[in-house]
Amino acid sequence: MAGLVPKTDFISLQGKTSLVAGGEPPLLKRHRDAFEEYAKDKSQGYSGYWQHWAVNEEVRTLLADMLHLATDDISLLGSASEGISQVVSSIDWYADDNAVTADLDFASGRFAFSRLKRFGVEPRIVDGHGSYVDVEKILEACDEKTRLVYISQVNYNTGQHIDIAPLSAELAARGIPLLNDASHAMGVVPVDGRDADFVVCCGYKWLLGAQTGALSSSDPGGWGKWRNMMLC
Repeated sequence: MAGLVPKTDFISLQGKTSLVAGGEPPLLKRHRDAFEEYAKDKSQGYSGYWQHWAVNEEVRTLLADMLHLATDDISLLGSASEGISQVVSSIDWYADDNAVTADLDFASGRFAFSRLKRFGVEPRIVDGHGSYVDVEKILEACDEKTRLVYISQVNYNTGQHIDIAPLSAELAARGIPLLNDASHAMGVVPVDGRDADFVVCCGYKWLLGAQTGALSSSDPGGWGKWRNMMLC
């Protein structure tokens, strides 16, 4: 994304080279314009909120189109980590349940799973030996007590691109929901929201934006009751 944007479109980037595409990307001038529009709308009082909501609806619709979902399947949040936490919190966990992820996956998911230990839930962290997430080993780690699998479509550590569709199909056949972290996939490779029960994504990488996140929920595994909890 950054390579397609002229350097003059950024704020105060002349004479500099920025390699920080993660949490601290340089902001675009049109971001500043958006902040100004937000401030102007806010000064209008309650009527300004309608404009804020219109922008929110526009963004949700654009994301829904990218993910092949409906607008109502999309929720905008403060970060992808918040989306992960909301998905994990939406599940009624019981002692002896387990949740599966990879040791190479993003810390927010692994940390959210580790906190489940207090409820007697086992976080199962599949060892990638520092280089590779083996989808077959992810599936082997699942059993009848697995309540959630968290995996990134494109791994932030290695850049490994995982084919989400067959993984999701196998998990759905077992009645296990899948949480796909598309933070490093969106805007780079196709992401189909229908291939996972939940998709989270940050907006400050591929969009070069301020801190924000998105959560989407489809229903391949029949988890409609969770979708209603997430988006109501």
